[in-house]
Amino acid sequence: MRYKAYKKVDLPWLEEIPEHWEIAALKRFTDIYTGNSIPDEKKDHYTKNDSARPYISTKDIRKDNNTIDYNNGMYIQKNDLSFKIAPKGASLVCIEGGSGGEKIGYLEKEVSFVNKLCCVSSEKQVNDKFVFFLLLSNQFKHQYKMSVTGDRNGVNLGKLGTFNFALPPKEEQEQIAEFLDWKINEIDRLIGLERAKINSVENLKQVLINKYLFSGLDKNVPKVNITTDYTNSIPESWKFESIKRNFEIVKNIVGEEGYNILSITQKGIKIKDISANEGQMAQNYSNYQFVEVGDFAMNHMDLLTGYIDISKHFGVTSPDYRVFRIKNDKKIYPEYYLLMFQLFYKRRVFYKLGQGAARMGRWRLPAKKFLKMYVPVPSFDEQKRIVDKIKSELLSLNKYIENLDNTIQALKNLKKTLISDVVTGKVDIRNIDIPEYEKVQILDDTLEEDTEVEIDFEEED
Repeated sequence: MRYKAYKKVDLPWLEEIPEHWEIAALKRFTDIYTGNSIPDEKKDHYTKNDSARPYISTKDIRKDNNTIDYNNGMYIQKNDLSFKIAPKGASLVCIEGGSGGEKIGYLEKEVSFVNKLCCVSSEKQVNDKFVFFLLLSNQFKHQYKMSVTGDRNGVNLGKLGTFNFALPPKEEQEQIAEFLDWKINEIDRLIGLERAKINSVENLKQVLINKYLFSGLDKNVPKVNITTDYTNSIPESWKFESIKRNFEIVKNIVGEEGYNILSITQKGIKIKDISANEGQMAQNYSNYQFVEVGDFAMNHMDLLTGYIDISKHFGVTSPDYRVFRIKNDKKIYPEYYLLMFQLFYKRRVFYKLGQGAARMGRWRLPAKKFLKMYVPVPSFDEQKRIVDKIKSELLSLNKYIENLDNTIQALKNLKKTLISDVVTGKVDIRNIDIPEYEKVQILDDTLEEDTEVEIDFEEED
């Protein structure tokens, strides 16, 4: 239901607001400030105890559901006054890089936070949860996109403070916040049910792939025992060889710009649209490395969120990633090993070989350990037959997952539309009774699959 009376406003993204609302700049009703980064040498700051608060970085905010991971293992001592504090009820907004304007989280507790995040803390005359929903609305996204500048693709605090929003009286803000909390909770519950179905099917896929990759197509052939983290036997006729015997790492630095930039995401290798300022961006791509069509490319720098694919494109990718290729294409069928290496990510086989700082997203797989790893080597023809069998059995499962993904995306779009319509006054929810409801416990459903993990450190193989 619409409000009884509206008035015109002169904004590119908004034509009218309810007559009793006003337009106000963000700095008029909030405090806005950035945080501090932790120097690597301050290891004592990472200790959890009664005198420490969680330290939140960009990767701790999940873009798809705007929840925050407070248990990332990083903490700031409360007596350390050099780190800024974001209070409970404030919103954290990423204002730099590919996640700028997209990663926005509401704080259920007091935290310290990284300098790529901005704290938006409301004053007493404004409801803090209503401010959070303003930041999730199209009002904010439109202004943010129009204000991005500089090599870091960010928005400065001064400009952020000038963003204009439709602002109702506080009592109405509270009703809107409660209404959206209720409705978003219901949508998230439905999304959770669809994700649970996807997880079940993905587990089934892993069991199926695992069976054929390491046992072959004939379950009656003699087996030989082996010692690995992923299987304890393989067919007797298969070889068991190191990755180094059949693959080689290559690293050819470009030296100039002008090539397609390739991103390694959990949906495979994609060409980055750098004009859109989305994803991880670099100031200069001349130090990137070439990726040829048919090369394997993997993000081995974060074994929790990284992935691997065979490139269908010629281009360049981060020098921090690993590019390798087959030595003998008459012995090794690429897709067989792609399925195997992807399974090693999902089953965390690679993770067990990693080293670094996992809690900082730096759990990497050194080149020596990768090359020394032993894997089964069936005949070339059998590798191909196994891949064909797996593909045929995955067809219906993948189609089912695709339908579930489409449902989830539709629910996400509904959530965005609902938030924007309510906080701009397109619908009047003042007289809606909000029932008691059980709050959905949102589980960590991993990174968005089309998102490339940000890397800001060098490989140390």
